[in-house]
Amino acid sequence: MSQETVAHLKQRLAEMESAVKSLVQKKNEIESELQEAQTYMAALRHVLDKERQGVQVPLSLREEAGLDQPSKFAGLNIRQALELMLKENPSISFKEARNALEHAHFDFKGKKPGNAVNMALVAIRARRKKTEAGESKSSGAETETANAANTASP
Repeated sequence: MSQETVAHLKQRLAEMESAVKSLVQKKNEIESELQEAQTYMAALRHVLDKERQGVQVPLSLREEAGLDQPSKFAGLNIRQALELMLKENPSISFKEARNALEHAHFDFKGKKPGNAVNMALVAIRARRKKTEAGESKSSGAETETANAANTASP
């Protein structure tokens, strides 16, 4: 073999070694990115499972999962959140209320969402019914008092 051929082959070998080294580096970077993505995916699954169970999730995991947007129900208990929803939509159904709270990532404090919403809605509606019944009795008594006063005066 001639000196030119040997020099050319050495040059091609050096280029191939450089290309292989570059590809190995890219492969390592891709594997690293893949590992990070798999870890992130596992964290998201963990947060999702905890949210479904109604377990309080640490803020750092919520932020990482993209759940750090403030909710209009933040800091409210179930009754306060439902009363807010009932002010906005008095005819809201149980299912709509539950779905809205779950969609807003409401913290049910370990309670089952369906049971918590049902119990709170029943209590709110019963209290409202009782209040309305009390108001109608008191307004009826006021009317009777006014009528009696009008008939008693000469």
